[in-house]
Amino acid sequence: MNENQKFGFGMIIVSLLCIVLSLVLSNYWAPQLSLFDNVMMSLRVEFFEHDGFVVGEKLFYFYYIDIPTKYLIFTFISAAAYGVLVCLGIVPIPWKKKIKQTERAV
Repeated sequence: MNENQKFGFGMIIVSLLCIVLSLVLSNYWAPQLSLFDNVMMSLRVEFFEHDGFVVGEKLFYFYYIDIPTKYLIFTFISAAAYGVLVCLGIVPIPWKKKIKQTERAV
């Protein structure tokens, strides 16, 4: 395997693991909905709870990080697609620069 294929497979594997991690960390799972419906409508990743407040009998919380899971999954699918393109050799690795060799006329 050359360097492009190693980097591409690494990107694909890491992206798939990040998708699974974002699904595991998501809140508001509705058991009556399918996986696709849950991802598109109700799942959210929430971290670092801020002070809550009470309205009537309900307690509301704010989170510093409050992102719908569908956007995280889309980002990781895009990263996996980039890994496929690198693996196929269509796109070069970011840190690999092409060196032009010039011939001198002597």
